[in-house]
Amino acid sequence: MGPLDVIIPKPKVAETKNRLTRVVEVDSKTPGGAELRRHARSTIELAQAVKHNPSGTRTQAGIAADAVIQLAHMIRRIQEP
Repeated sequence: MGPLDVIIPKPKVAETKNRLTRVVEVDSKTPGGAELRRHARSTIELAQAVKHNPSGTRTQAGIAADAVIQLAHMIRRIQEP
């Protein structure tokens, strides 16, 4: 349990958007962190929009998937020691 867990309760498992945003917020406290957080939030918003768009295309889904893969790599990198 980290220091922010006492102040801010952990988001529920079903709250993927909040959980991913929190990981990036907590782990990107470095120079340039604001840009990383903004990029992560934009990627999450894109993925959510495509997911909930009933008339979405394969191209949109592919772009969203690529963005989410990039987000996963970014989270892995900012959590490296």
